[in-house]
Amino acid sequence: MVVPKDREVFLPPHNENATCGVKSRPKLFLSHVRLRSSKIEKDVIKLEKNLGGIKDMRKLPGAIFVVDPNNERIAIREANTLGIPVIAVTDTNCDPEGVDYVVPGNDDAIKSIVLFTSYFSNSVVEGGSVAASKSKKSGQTKVERDAALEKEIISKYENDIDLKEEE
Repeated sequence: MVVPKDREVFLPPHNENATCGVKSRPKLFLSHVRLRSSKIEKDVIKLEKNLGGIKDMRKLPGAIFVVDPNNERIAIREANTLGIPVIAVTDTNCDPEGVDYVVPGNDDAIKSIVLFTSYFSNSVVEGGSVAASKSKKSGQTKVERDAALEKEIISKYENDIDLKEEE
């Protein structure tokens, strides 16, 4: 919440005697509100930048690619919980626990990270184009694909063990 300078903020009346005749408390409070709202706004922008793509996802990813399993152990643990396969570039100082597909490599050098990410991204794009050509050959329309996706999501939801335990 950003409070414009020309707007007044409701503040409870304060006792002038308690503040020795100084009426700076409301201004100080107002500046504190502005600083706090500015920090919240910056946090929201940062979260949107880092996690904005997740809210638009319609289903779980087929796999995740991690460069340093030591730094991303929370993401690996979450992927294991959700049953998402993990592909990770691991170094000799990494623990491959929770990683389904270990790719040995230097996860500290920028050049090797660029090489691995470009290789994997090209493979994903190539696989996507092959899948798109297969779906065109089968004659499946966008509506049919969406219906199949919805059916898949509902079946996973109905078979969720955690939800069955709550009932």
